[in-house]
Amino acid sequence: MLNNGSKSRKRKRGIKASRVKLEKALAIAGYKTQASLAEAIADIENLDSVPKDMVSKIFREIPVSPYTIQRVATALNVEAYTLYKTTEEEKREKTPVAQISERKGDTPTLKSPLNIRIILLSILLGAIGLATIFTSSVLTIKVEQQTNKNHEGRFANKKPILGTFSLVVDSDERSSKLLHLSLLIKKLEESYTLSNYSQFNKISSKDSTPSSILHELQADFFLKIEATEIGAFINITASLYADNEGKDIWSTSIRRSYIELDVMLFLEDLISTIEFETGLREAHTSKFSEPANKLSVLNYLKGRELLDQSQDFSNFKKIHELFSTAVDTSPKFASAYAGICKALIDESWGGNEKLLLEQAQLACDEAMNIASYHPYINAVNFYLLRRTGRVEEALKLHESVDDTWNKGVDYVHALAETNFDAYKQSPDIKEYITEAKKLLNQAILIDPSFWRSYNTLGLIEFSIGNTQAAIDSMAIAVTYNPNELSYVNLGTLSFCQSNEKDALNYFAESLKLSTDYYLANEMIGLVHYYNQNYQTSFEYRKKALESISDYGVHNRYGAIAESAEKLNMYVEAKEYYQQALRIIERDTLRGNLTPTDEAIGLYYNVKLRLLNGEKLHFDNDPLKPRIESLTDSSANLESSAIIRLALINAYFEKFNQAQALLTSAAKRCPTYINLPDLAFLFERDSAS
Repeated sequence: MLNNGSKSRKRKRGIKASRVKLEKALAIAGYKTQASLAEAIADIENLDSVPKDMVSKIFREIPVSPYTIQRVATALNVEAYTLYKTTEEEKREKTPVAQISERKGDTPTLKSPLNIRIILLSILLGAIGLATIFTSSVLTIKVEQQTNKNHEGRFANKKPILGTFSLVVDSDERSSKLLHLSLLIKKLEESYTLSNYSQFNKISSKDSTPSSILHELQADFFLKIEATEIGAFINITASLYADNEGKDIWSTSIRRSYIELDVMLFLEDLISTIEFETGLREAHTSKFSEPANKLSVLNYLKGRELLDQSQDFSNFKKIHELFSTAVDTSPKFASAYAGICKALIDESWGGNEKLLLEQAQLACDEAMNIASYHPYINAVNFYLLRRTGRVEEALKLHESVDDTWNKGVDYVHALAETNFDAYKQSPDIKEYITEAKKLLNQAILIDPSFWRSYNTLGLIEFSIGNTQAAIDSMAIAVTYNPNELSYVNLGTLSFCQSNEKDALNYFAESLKLSTDYYLANEMIGLVHYYNQNYQTSFEYRKKALESISDYGVHNRYGAIAESAEKLNMYVEAKEYYQQALRIIERDTLRGNLTPTDEAIGLYYNVKLRLLNGEKLHFDNDPLKPRIESLTDSSANLESSAIIRLALINAYFEKFNQAQALLTSAAKRCPTYINLPDLAFLFERDSAS
């Protein structure tokens, strides 16, 4: 990859922040130094390292991305746009006389050497003023031509040495295989005379530079194609040289399987870019190329691989830093903004949800503003819309995108999960679940090694009562990616089938990968709860709760409340149930509460009332309509909700309904028969 070339042709990208405005906001916010501001950003974003370089760059008025300025603005408690440097500020700085006058408070005098030069310059300009009038039309044409060059290819004005442009192509082994070099050369031969230098390079010990190769072969252009691969992700960069100039003209960083799915899509985009840069095509906007330097690309690939593999909350900080570094050095790297967005969404499950999702929205907006057509960016946008309760909007987004580009495994899997979420919100509409399974099977065909497809398929199968199919799918997910989450999911399904030994082994494997993984600790706590080891159950569940913030998922609080209640810790139990209900209410306001969540919320409500000593009377209870409605439609709910409805009906002494619901839940999860809270149902049957 290249950074060389004519400096006059480079454009600085990004936005400048005003140092004057920054220093004012810094003082108002109470920070004494830039270092203290950087430390505050690290605290807010929960980063391992303090972003001093990023803060320094902004204060030095180096162009950065809007997202980077937003990070500083959040710490300063101001709107990001109030820190932007305006055109008027730029103009004032470019007027030296005005600057001197402002500083000195008087008019310039002849004594100053600078003023002498200014006066002499004025005389000279007056002398040539007449000539300027006669040549203004010529100058205007030249300026217009120079402006238009920004809309032409880098080498659009170059003339071929002979009748047709000659092009030397050199490609490393990875990119040669992935892009089918022979096919690329065949396509390029339609417009250029070609030399495949890759073949010669294999037998040559000579270390040649692009300039020496061009001189040696007397060619017009030299095209260098190189690949960088980390895990399932790859960057391919094409650099074009002519004479003593060189430029990275095409760079794509994407999941390898997407290129393998439709290599012609990428070849056509690359060839069109080459033709545009050499003046053979008037206009072209690449769908896959993103401007990024080598360091940005490496950080991005590392971030994508880590995001793909690990589910540990402690890793999200590192992932966030990798993507943030990528956009700091390459402000137009849209996919890196999408990576930031996805990392923040995942982190929001265990962190300050409101803050993290607001930051995710900013990053996703930045990505969409740069490249709304990009498949990975659209996939991440699905995640954000789903996470913030906008499932219907996510489905509408799919209707508006171009199917030509959006067909990689990330996009197809995200669309499948969106349909699954739509089903969870409207379980009576079976078309959603049918479409989700269809899309997941398509995703598996696209990339058989993508573990998330099997994981999501397992969740779907379990939600509709196909427990063995769910186990089989989860087992494949573990084979492809034995991470914290895949082990916990397989362990949960094993416990559901009353296979406690295997379940505990899977949970132990999860904790080997991440010693504080909250889901593993929570599930071990559940096993101990079923075995009536309530103290041990409470300890594991408390450990799980300590691994996430107070803004987490309601199930964590509901679980520890049950353990606390069994230990006669009634005050603590009530506090936990209340926190669970607050999270339920928050999800209701956001619009992503499902019928399953609603049923569990009713359970928390009833438990609190019982702990407060209230006597329950079903006939005149305000919850009666919702309890009856959810009980009647329980076949569409997840088993965790069905068992809660069984308990609710039992508390209201509606024992027949409770028994029927328990039987229904046990068909999916036989281990529910052993739930200590429902033991009295069996005792009652025995007594009768």
